[in-house]
Amino acid sequence: MAKLGRPSKSQINRLGDRLRAGEQTEEVLKELDDYRSLFVELAHGLIPRIEIVTGPLSARVGKTTPSVVAKLRRQHTRLSQMQDIAGARVVVDGRAQQDGLTSKLVAAFPRAKVDDKRAESGYRAVHIIFMEDDLPFELQIRTNGQHSWAQVSEEVATLVGPEVKYGGGPETIRRMLLLLSEANGELEELELLLGIAGEGFVEEGLEQKFMAKLKRSKDLVREVDSMLRGAREGGT
Repeated sequence: MAKLGRPSKSQINRLGDRLRAGEQTEEVLKELDDYRSLFVELAHGLIPRIEIVTGPLSARVGKTTPSVVAKLRRQHTRLSQMQDIAGARVVVDGRAQQDGLTSKLVAAFPRAKVDDKRAESGYRAVHIIFMEDDLPFELQIRTNGQHSWAQVSEEVATLVGPEVKYGGGPETIRRMLLLLSEANGELEELELLLGIAGEGFVEEGLEQKFMAKLKRSKDLVREVDSMLRGAREGGT
């Protein structure tokens, strides 16, 4: 056993293997609850320190058993490597604010690691992983647009199944969510370009970049609109 009676990495991973295999005996669930309690304690001590930088957070201090099992199966990750058993979220206005808050947090917590997911298709955000006493805590920093997309994704998942959040589900739904995500990403890039121009910075090709982003955004919105109209007509 590790210090303070904490299970070793091999013990944690054996527990994860049993959960992945579908074993949910009283013993297994008790071990998982004991492991989760370490993250609850971690979160209670860490969140107030993070909030000094971020302001109030929306926090989750213990990932549910179904969520743990689903992630173990979906990603084939090890339980000891799961970084979001405890986590929190903060939503900011736009990309400039997201970048600024990320920089402030890294300065305040030098051991924190940044996982920038904004270039991904679909879900976009910045994740910051804090390590305290060898336990991870994940903070999601989302823009308003990224948060709205995630909420839409959650609502769609309740209708067609959770796999749609991870690249599964009906092709039309997957495509529509990807298009919405890409459109939001382009609009946020436009916002950044406008900010650069507003601050008086002269960047070569700035106008061309702006027009290209604007065209791309309009094209994506038109494609989404076409898909929505097709879905409505197909349902009549």
